[in-house]
Amino acid sequence: MARTNKGILGHFNGTVGTVVGATWRGVEYMRSKSKRRTKAATPGQLDQQAKFRLVTAFIKALGGIVGRAFNDPGAEMTGRNRAFAYNFRNALMGTYPAYALDYTRVLVSEGILLSASIAPATDGGNGQVHFTWTPNTGGNADDSDSCTAVVYCPDLNRSVSSVNGDARSAGSHTLDAAMFAGKTVQTWLFFNAANGRDVSTSVYTGQVVLA
Repeated sequence: MARTNKGILGHFNGTVGTVVGATWRGVEYMRSKSKRRTKAATPGQLDQQAKFRLVTAFIKALGGIVGRAFNDPGAEMTGRNRAFAYNFRNALMGTYPAYALDYTRVLVSEGILLSASIAPATDGGNGQVHFTWTPNTGGNADDSDSCTAVVYCPDLNRSVSSVNGDARSAGSHTLDAAMFAGKTVQTWLFFNAANGRDVSTSVYTGQVVLA
């Protein structure tokens, strides 16, 4: 049932006949009600569906990280949608039905903050993943910037991350990923400014086999 608080000429939320009213980011809109599919999907549709499923599952596994790390208040898309769009366009490889992600091209954050020279992540033992970088300041980079490390396990389609980790000046950070012990994981690192808004574009820090 649709509801309106402004009379018959006002915006409504819900479904009226074949029209759906809703609000997104403060913008009121209407769209046609989706029709139930009666025909089998075409090869082209199956191809697109396979791509969408893969990237959607990956973005979902990253949790709230991408929503914040891709957020742009001036954009018409949410952070999660921007993350999906970027990786859909740039990180898919293979052919139907065997699509996969090229992790070297995946971004888990995108921003204006200066990054640092980051070395490949390493197995720190006991399920720990060790990240190192060369501390740097200047421009919009500050010693107080904190790091976010991301570890993703393809086998389980799950991730673990550290928010507000060690400072840029520390040059290293260790993330507990014991939940993925014995698995091969993919890793990334980016920095967060103290203002809570600006981030650096993520750097892929390699594949790690956790003992």
